Amino acid sequence: KLQVGVGEAISTLAAAGIQIWVLTGDKQETAINIAFATQLLTNEMHMEIINTTDAEQTRALIKAARDRLTTLKQEMALVI
Repeated sequence: KLQVGVGEAISTLAAAGIQIWVLTGDKQETAINIAFATQLLTNEMHMEIINTTDAEQTRALIKAARDRLTTLKQEMALVI
């Protein structure tokens, strides 16, 4: 559970156009739940999840996600 005011503060920063990156050591599912709770992720976004431990495969998947981003007409979230 987030501390009081954290979700609203992050939402306000995002609404102001500030780019936000979240780095966490939590489980992937927890990180995604936090992102939804702070409205960094919404159901309208396209979410790309990259879940690999191989550096070369990670690079290739990020490149493919970036290429898809150029064709999408909606916001995209990248979860690694």
